[in-house]
Amino acid sequence: MNASKNAGFTLGELMIVLTILSILVVVAIPSMSDFISRNQSNLVPNRIMLILQNARSQAVERRATMTLCPTSNKSTCSIFRGAGIWQVGVILFVDTDEDGLRDSDEELVQYNEPLPENGWVSWPAFGSTSYIQYTSEGYLNNQNGRVSYCPPNRKQEYQAQIIINRSGRA
Repeated sequence: MNASKNAGFTLGELMIVLTILSILVVVAIPSMSDFISRNQSNLVPNRIMLILQNARSQAVERRATMTLCPTSNKSTCSIFRGAGIWQVGVILFVDTDEDGLRDSDEELVQYNEPLPENGWVSWPAFGSTSYIQYTSEGYLNNQNGRVSYCPPNRKQEYQAQIIINRSGRA
C-alpha cells in the first residue's frame, strides 16, 4: 500500500501569501475610496437633474406654477438664510399663489428624500429665493441660478454645479 502524502502549506508559504495580500489591500483601499467619491459626485447631480426635469414637466403638464423647495418636515418649505440648504429633502408642489411657500390647500406632488453621506447642496439663485419655481410654460419664474453640490470630502474635483437659465433649461 502507498502511504498518503500529507498536503498543506508551510508556515513560510503562508506568511508570503499573507504579505502579498496585505500589500494588495493597502494599495486597493485608497483607489476604492476615490472610486466611491467619484461615483457619488456623479450620482447626486444626476438625481438633482431628474428632480428639476420632473418639476418642469409637471408644470407644463398641469399648466400650473410648480415650486421646488427644501424641507425638513416633508410638507412645508424650510428657509435657511436665503440660499436654502437642499440636502435636507425637497418637496414639489402646485403653488397656486406663487409665493414660494406651501400653504395647506396647495397640492404636494412629490417628496424627495435627503441626500446621502452628508453632502451639501444649495440654490444660490439670483433674486435671493430659496426655492425654484417653474411657470405653466416651463420657464423659471423671474429667477435663474445654479444648484451647487459639494461632497462630504469637500474635494474640489468632486464638486458639481447645475446652471438653470430663465428658460427653465438645466
